[in-house]
Amino acid sequence: MKKPLIIIAAMALLFTSCNADATSGLFRTATEAREALTIKYMQVVGRKGANDTLYFLTKAGLFVKDTNASASGSIVESVEGNRVQNAAYKNDVNRLLYKTDKDDGSLFKYDPATKVSTPIPIPAAPITDFRLMPNGKVVLKGAENTGDFWIVADDKLGSYAADGKKIAAGEGFDLYGLFTPSDYEKSDTSKGFILSFVKAGSPNEYKNYYYDGTNVNPVNNTLGPIANFAVVGIDLYVLTTEGELHYLKSGDFGNSTELKDNAVGYERNAFFYPVDDGTSIHFITNPSSSDSMTVLSVVKGDPKADSTTTSTIKLGYAATLKDTHIVSSLQLDGETFLVATEKHGMYSVKVDKVNVNKNDGTNVQDISKAEEYTF
Repeated sequence: MKKPLIIIAAMALLFTSCNADATSGLFRTATEAREALTIKYMQVVGRKGANDTLYFLTKAGLFVKDTNASASGSIVESVEGNRVQNAAYKNDVNRLLYKTDKDDGSLFKYDPATKVSTPIPIPAAPITDFRLMPNGKVVLKGAENTGDFWIVADDKLGSYAADGKKIAAGEGFDLYGLFTPSDYEKSDTSKGFILSFVKAGSPNEYKNYYYDGTNVNPVNNTLGPIANFAVVGIDLYVLTTEGELHYLKSGDFGNSTELKDNAVGYERNAFFYPVDDGTSIHFITNPSSSDSMTVLSVVKGDPKADSTTTSTIKLGYAATLKDTHIVSSLQLDGETFLVATEKHGMYSVKVDKVNVNKNDGTNVQDISKAEEYTF
C-alpha cells in the first residue's frame, strides 16, 4: 500500500504546484460565480449635480436614477442590432450622447427634458469608424491603414477637418486604446484623455497622445501597452498592463520616469484611482489576477522611484472590491466615488485619505452594500 500512497501524494503535489500561479484567478472566478448579480454594468455615465440624477449603462441599456426614486428608469433599451455601447453626459448643456451598434447611424443625442433621441450623422468617407468619449468628444478614424484620426465635438462633426484636432499616427497604426482617468467627474472639467495607437510587429510599436481638452500632446512612445492614467495637477501618471508606474512631467510628456514595477498584470482601462492626502498621492488599483488590491503611493510634488511604495490591501474597502471586475467609476468628491462592477453591482465608497494605503478597516470611512449606493 505504501507505493500507491506515495504516487497519490506526488500527484496531489504536482496538481497543487501546477495551479499555484492560478490560485488568485481561480479565487476570483469562484467568488464571481457565487455572488454574481443580474445587473451587468458597463459604465457610470455621469450625474446632474450632487444628489440629483445619475446616468448609467448596463448590458440591458441606458438608465437614469433620481436620488429619491426607488428604482431606475430606462432611457434606451439595448436590443439585438441596436445595443448601446457607451455614452456621455454633457453637464454644461444637460444632454446625453450614446453610441450603438446600429448600422445605419449609431450616434444619438438624448434630451432628458423632452425624452427624445435624435440621430447625429457621422461624416462619410474617408471616415471609417468612430468612438465616443465619456466627456462627449468624438474620435474619428480616417481611411484604413492611414493612421489618421480626429478629435471633434459632437456638434462639429460636419466640419471635423476644420474644427477638429487631427492626429497623424502614421501608416499602419491603428487604435490600441482610449483612456479616461478613473477619477472622471464631469464633462466640463474632466476634459483630458489619452489616445494610444499600435502598429503590429516584433515587438509592437506604440504611439501615444494626450488630449488636454484643447491641444494634442505627444506622449512617450516606449511605455508599452497602457492600462490607464491619471492627471495630478498638470502632470501625468501612467500605469501599464505589466504593472509599471510612470511619471510624466508637464511640458516634457515625451520623457517618463519609471517609479515602480509592481510585477502584476492589469487589463486595459484598469481601475487606477488617485487619492491626495496632502503629502502623498495614492493610486488605488485592482490587478487582473489577484485576490487583493494594490495601492501605489508617490510623494506629492517630488515623485521618485526610491520613495514610491506599494501596499497590498485585502481589508477595508478591498474586502468588498478586491474580487470584482471594476468596469467604471465616477468621482463624487475628493474622497468619495462610485464604482460599477461587471457582475457584482455598484458601490459608493468614501475612503480615508490618510489611511487609504493601510491594510485594515481604517482605510475606509464608508462603503455601501451592492446596489445601495448614494450619489
